[in-house]
Amino acid sequence: MKESTSFSVQEHTSAACVLINGSTFSENPTRDVLVGESPEFKTSKLFLYFIILAFSSLGNGLVFCLISCNRRLRQASSNRLLLNLSACDFLTPLLSIPFDLALEERSYVWPYGAIMCRMLWPATTFTATASALTLAGISLDRFRLLMHPFTPRLTKRQITFLISSVHILSAVVVVPYVIVLKLEDHNCGEAWPNFTSRQAYTVILFLVQYALPLSFMTAMYTLALTKLYNVTSNTTKMRSRGEIHRDRESNNSTERGRGVVRKISSRVATSMRRGFEVESNVRVTKLFIVIVAIFAVFMLPNQVLWLWSDFGGGHTHQDLNSIKIICWLFTYTNCVCNPVIFMIFCKEFRAELAKIPKKLCPNGPRPQLSLSRSSGPPTQCIPMIECVSSPNHYQSLDDK
Repeated sequence: MKESTSFSVQEHTSAACVLINGSTFSENPTRDVLVGESPEFKTSKLFLYFIILAFSSLGNGLVFCLISCNRRLRQASSNRLLLNLSACDFLTPLLSIPFDLALEERSYVWPYGAIMCRMLWPATTFTATASALTLAGISLDRFRLLMHPFTPRLTKRQITFLISSVHILSAVVVVPYVIVLKLEDHNCGEAWPNFTSRQAYTVILFLVQYALPLSFMTAMYTLALTKLYNVTSNTTKMRSRGEIHRDRESNNSTERGRGVVRKISSRVATSMRRGFEVESNVRVTKLFIVIVAIFAVFMLPNQVLWLWSDFGGGHTHQDLNSIKIICWLFTYTNCVCNPVIFMIFCKEFRAELAKIPKKLCPNGPRPQLSLSRSSGPPTQCIPMIECVSSPNHYQSLDDK
């Protein structure tokens, strides 16, 4: 995610100077006066910044703590990918929103110094790139699990290698950005040797941050879902043939009454199994569709913004900075959605989340003393426990 542009119009400045082909180019001064943010836009921006930062920190921090503090979740090698994803999504808004907000309030006059100019925005680009590539790695792990359920899952060493590769590739992508960022006249911007190089880097970011991860996730989940439904369909057909054969044998039995009971019970069991299979397939399908759809929708505006800026003349638009803020809000929202997705669709995380109140209050509610006027010792009020007569109640809780 690119955070700066040498071609952005700045408020209260007379000219924006950038290096093109080794020479200094000055835009039309009349275009450099940014139209001030309206009170409604500013209020909405501050509200969304606060909501996104709070929920992103809470959600991703909660996922990170649940995995790192729970031995059973921590031992699952695939959960290390979720751990890396939550860390990236936690840092992306945290490194962007507070600093960008201060910069916007200072009319885009850079207050953080030359070192931060080369460090701040590349760090955000690094975490956003790592997050997208980690989602692609998670799709690979899910693909292996569904396509080859009886083969060993990715080992801890393989997961560590995968995460290291994600970080190395993200760092390589960020290096050119670090090199070209310069602080000139209190403006931190990109100083490319020529405009073609800038366009090439924009295309590389589009491919690495969006197009390639999205295409990879779509392919992995499509193949996995196709295999899942084919296996379920074949299994259902085999079970139906076996049950038809057993029904025929039961009909030829001399005990016609018991045969009818067996026939009815087998049909009920078949319908229940099919119901569970369909429900499982629907749940997995929803998970995959939601992951791909949210990534595709919320990461797209920022990518389109920079393609439009470099290839469609968007860098001369007077409202470019306001448009950038809106597009960044979409990207930050994606960091909020990822932990919510896994909390909703992953039963293990919901179970661990439900245990948090018990861990915070291990002794339960304090016993209350009865206010009896009798001379005997004070007695404790025992809360009434509601009894559940149906044993299926516990099974329904486990299935939720």
